[in-house]
Amino acid sequence: MIKIRTTLCALVIFANTVHARPVSYPEGWTLMLMNDKNNNSSHIHYSPSAKYSIGWRHEYLRDTKANSDTIQINNLLKRWNKPAEQANLYLKSGIGIAYDDGQFEPAAFTGIATDWETRRYFTSYENRFFHAGDIDKHIKQKARIGIAPYIGGKRNLAGRIVPMIDADPHTRYAEVFTGMGGIFFRRTRRPAAEFVNDWSRDVATLFRILQRHYPQFLETLRFTLTTRTEFERLVATDPDTLTDLERAARFLYLQRTSFGGKVVGQTFGVSKDRPARFNLTTLEPMLEDVHTRLAGVVIERLDFEAFIRRYDSPDTLFYLDPPYWGVEGYYGKELFAREDCERLNACLKGLRGRFILSINDTPEVRACFDGFAMKEVPVTYTASAGKGRDVKRGELLIGTVAGL
Repeated sequence: MIKIRTTLCALVIFANTVHARPVSYPEGWTLMLMNDKNNNSSHIHYSPSAKYSIGWRHEYLRDTKANSDTIQINNLLKRWNKPAEQANLYLKSGIGIAYDDGQFEPAAFTGIATDWETRRYFTSYENRFFHAGDIDKHIKQKARIGIAPYIGGKRNLAGRIVPMIDADPHTRYAEVFTGMGGIFFRRTRRPAAEFVNDWSRDVATLFRILQRHYPQFLETLRFTLTTRTEFERLVATDPDTLTDLERAARFLYLQRTSFGGKVVGQTFGVSKDRPARFNLTTLEPMLEDVHTRLAGVVIERLDFEAFIRRYDSPDTLFYLDPPYWGVEGYYGKELFAREDCERLNACLKGLRGRFILSINDTPEVRACFDGFAMKEVPVTYTASAGKGRDVKRGELLIGTVAGL
């Protein structure tokens, strides 16, 4: 008898956050640890090229309490890259051995995996047929759906930025304005040292709580419902009067339930044809993944100039996503002002490492960062001028890495 196992996850803020790719950058190594209700697995693979990877996979099957060890090959069959979306199609296959209480059987599996994302949504689906003689036979399916409402999220640019980051030969990676980690969690390269920073106390507190106090954080969120009354109560609450757990929970709730992911001037986001935006039963698996990914990451809350000076070295790659010119107020007026653009430019001119910076394309921005390589990228903003309309604008990638 063949068992069919299905998993559906809704990823609601860090959509596709820790979804490592089956094929990494050329000559790159990737380690993936995966746990769900059906199995625990570890998979390490090497990508000779951007088209395929080969590696070893160990898996513990919960239903049968059996183990398997296989050589796995992942093939990138097709990749679609467009200005507003990207998609991938993979074939995954493996062959090896399964064992349980002294019984050994040949094991093999095959299946497809696909993902598609725009600046608003992320979806993925994968299936696998596994056969190990009398030990186990099953078909496994997994689907993920995500919505990421943080203002300035980088989903629409990830397909361009992440390959440049992964191709750069750095041993230290530092994000100066991390926000909700739209680029950090999408990278496939794992250098020896990683540092994230955000001057927003809410962002830094949320990451630190997820890293160090994950079980207690879940208890704080327990029984939270999506209601306009709760939204308005939390908007009116001074976060400085809260404990760190309460502050992180407040920030997560407001980011999830507010329109456009704005940090200030928030309004309650609701749709007539969608379920409630805050649902812990679907949020919990994703938060656990983020908790695992943050292990070993240094989390800072420093002024951007202090952060850059502290972690600059010839082996450091910086990614910067500062508040965009003309909409600095969306993040809080005390976080970044227009005059800080010149101060940031001065820091980058004296950099020993390399950097990639993404920002909206305006004459003022071009003048400020004149002298660095720039690449124009067409994108679409949602929370433009607070009107909630989609507006096509230009974006700039600025930096000192290959590909610019």
